[in-house]
Amino acid sequence: MENNEIVLFESRDGAVTLPVKIASETVWLTQAQIAQLFGKDRTVIGRHIRNAISDGEIDATTMCAKFAHLADNAA
Repeated sequence: MENNEIVLFESRDGAVTLPVKIASETVWLTQAQIAQLFGKDRTVIGRHIRNAISDGEIDATTMCAKFAHLADNAA
């Protein structure tokens, strides 16, 4: 798989189809895409991410990309 490639993810039942960016063997999704994937509201995903950051489970500098936030707001 090439760097900075976008692949199309489709759930087994075909209910969810998402364009997914892959860079350096990492899958990048916006909060809106994660919400769609799990059938939740985007605010629920944002709250979960904020809690994981504040609890020290994840490092915000390594898991959040500026381009993802900008791309999500561009629509």
